[in-house]
Amino acid sequence: MYKEVEVWRAAVGAVLWVLVCVVLMAAAASAPQGDDEVEACVRRNLPEKTSVQTVQFRSIDRTGSERTVGGKLYWKRFPDGFSGTLIRIEAPPDVRGSAYLIRERKSGDDSFVYLPERRNVHRISSEAISGSLFGTDFTYEDFRYLQKMAGQLGAKRLPDARVGQRAVFVLQALLPPKGGSAYQRVVFFVDQTTCVPLKIEFYEPGDRLRKVLKVDPGAISRESDLWVARSLTLRDLRDGTETRLVFEEIEVDVGLSDRLFSGATLGRGH
Repeated sequence: MYKEVEVWRAAVGAVLWVLVCVVLMAAAASAPQGDDEVEACVRRNLPEKTSVQTVQFRSIDRTGSERTVGGKLYWKRFPDGFSGTLIRIEAPPDVRGSAYLIRERKSGDDSFVYLPERRNVHRISSEAISGSLFGTDFTYEDFRYLQKMAGQLGAKRLPDARVGQRAVFVLQALLPPKGGSAYQRVVFFVDQTTCVPLKIEFYEPGDRLRKVLKVDPGAISRESDLWVARSLTLRDLRDGTETRLVFEEIEVDVGLSDRLFSGATLGRGH
């Protein structure tokens, strides 16, 4: 169980960055009016086809225990407009080879996990893990909203604001109370200069702020034609836990086989 918790903590943390960018593009596109500026900004800062990132991150659980896990994050946009996101763990040795895959579909997302010790690929259903994700502070719902939220539920542009000294676009998604969500609303703050999301706030019913994802503007650098956040932090305010991610390398629009994003081949490495 401990290994599963660490693998899933790694998978959740590492996929956040790419999924944040993807959902912002969808949010701008699906908002009712006046968001062409936001959509154009976010589109300019997304890879055309693929990206590969080397990730190192630190997980801090409720007891204060820390563990560093490293791996690679693969992302690809397919001709039909949907995307695939894959994280493969490379260190430490006890979890090397573990993998987590999310593949967007028109009818809904497919999610798979591979654990070497079990030697099989397991499909993850939203019904099975709608609560806590293998004992971590992240849930399957977090993934679903980050990846598909705006397209499914709609988003609205709010008045521009500031995060620290940075001017930001603000987008808000209101989540229907009968939809089974753990959140009431999610608010995105997008830097107007770099088009990088500087903050995302997750509010529980009763409008209580539950989680905050933050990017330090000083950690944003130019890579090829894109602005990239070199680190970000996700904090659970209720439970007092956090995950910090550091992105060491990024390659954009490199050749990635479609088979890399198949649940059938997830356990075969790459």
